[in-house]
Amino acid sequence: MTVRTTPARTRALVVLTTALALLATLLGGAPASAAGATTITGRVTYPSAITDPGPTYVVVFSPDDRYIEHAAQASVAPDGTFTVSGLDAGEGYQVMLTDVSGQTATGYYAKGATRLAVGVSGATLVKPGATLALKPRVAVTTSVVLTLPENTFPSWSPRGAYLVEAATGRPFAAESRFGAAAVTTIPLTFGGVAAEGRYTLFLATDEDQDTGYYYGGAGRAMVRARAKAALVPAGAKNLKVLVMGVVNTTVPTVTGKAKVGAKLTATPGTWAVAGTPSYRWLRNGVAISGATGKTYVPVAADLGKKLKVQVTFKATTPGYAPGVATSTATAAVTR
Repeated sequence: MTVRTTPARTRALVVLTTALALLATLLGGAPASAAGATTITGRVTYPSAITDPGPTYVVVFSPDDRYIEHAAQASVAPDGTFTVSGLDAGEGYQVMLTDVSGQTATGYYAKGATRLAVGVSGATLVKPGATLALKPRVAVTTSVVLTLPENTFPSWSPRGAYLVEAATGRPFAAESRFGAAAVTTIPLTFGGVAAEGRYTLFLATDEDQDTGYYYGGAGRAMVRARAKAALVPAGAKNLKVLVMGVVNTTVPTVTGKAKVGAKLTATPGTWAVAGTPSYRWLRNGVAISGATGKTYVPVAADLGKKLKVQVTFKATTPGYAPGVATSTATAAVTR
């Protein structure tokens, strides 16, 4: 089966679980196209362990496409063949194969390789007119547990959960089930990824599926920037993901004179929930060994440097990641 896209790049997400019915309607009536200067054709050979592959799609990206932006897409026919149309003659594209059922690992065509590349760094640029052999591998199952404080839900509304490629933000696997606000743990299970791949968890918050929150790492709240996201190990079992962190409402402060031998005192600021603060003093932004109390007395090594205090606030209520806030800097330390 073949699908032809419009010249403008579509922003439909082929792996969005909740959009499968719409996608099937879109693809089902598309006319077949012959190979040519604006098409990429080929055949998919599934691993022998996959006897009943699910709906599978070939997605073609321009190298600078991020998130769900892509140039064209096509479904794979029951006999394994595909034709992607509507491409620009002479342009180089990255060709991805994704299996919505999650049985095979999403990956890229790589010339000369026996299997699909697990990441964009291994993808070969393909020009229209090419005929490709795509050989996916069996996927591993990855499970995460979204963890929330009781009777609390973020102010933003998740529209889907994805394992995305860390380098590009392109989705490799999707899960659409979310629990009610009273639920403190929400298990999510993903197929469609390879054991060697580099992925992070992404909770989309808008209809375009390119804005949201990423896994922040063990013991950390989710973060807004993909560049700050932590990796989710493919094949992880019940990885705990803290969705929300304690919110700082008034930044910590430092009182006292920034002078060698004079005592400085930190106040923790104010926080949105009850909890306990801990302190770490910084010299020109670098942690000072052993300086973890509410007070600090500058020493000779601090002379001419500026000091701050960083407060980590652990909530009394389970389910929150600790919040972190830092004071403004003192004046440079004097004698």
